[in-house]
Amino acid sequence: MQDFAAALKVTDAEEGVIGIRPGEVAVRVQHRCLRFSRHETFRIVHAVLPSEGVYVGSISVAYVDDRRMRSLNARYLDHRWTTDVLAFSYTTSGAVDGEVVVNLDQARRQAPHFGVRYGDEVRRLLVHGLLHLAGHVDDTPSRRDRMRRREDRYLASLTTRHARTNR
Repeated sequence: MQDFAAALKVTDAEEGVIGIRPGEVAVRVQHRCLRFSRHETFRIVHAVLPSEGVYVGSISVAYVDDRRMRSLNARYLDHRWTTDVLAFSYTTSGAVDGEVVVNLDQARRQAPHFGVRYGDEVRRLLVHGLLHLAGHVDDTPSRRDRMRRREDRYLASLTTRHARTNR
């Protein structure tokens, strides 16, 4: 997995950053058409992880398309299909170090299915990945329900907080 870590821990070339240091969040958009706000990404990372009682180490968030996600899913999980979000934890002790990869194509498809806007679905997927980095698992129905409730709580909090700051 180290080659994957090295590949994503390099932010966009125009930013001139070759890597990320502890306490930093790197955002990389690898999609030709769809986007999600870098500012919103930073805001979500710094809202969720500290609230989970973990220190933000080096966090990388990548927004990708179906093709890239399918490739990552095959390479690291041996699944031959795309998925909506992947989380890779590299935490050894103390601060949380890891990566969240969000599939923007899948978010666009899922949003109408769940009756939400595209941006809301991307937020949910990012929060979901961050909860995995914080140590939560969703491998059983009860754990999945518990994780969904946590996601809902964070999304409600982020929406309320965002609405207040924009008035």
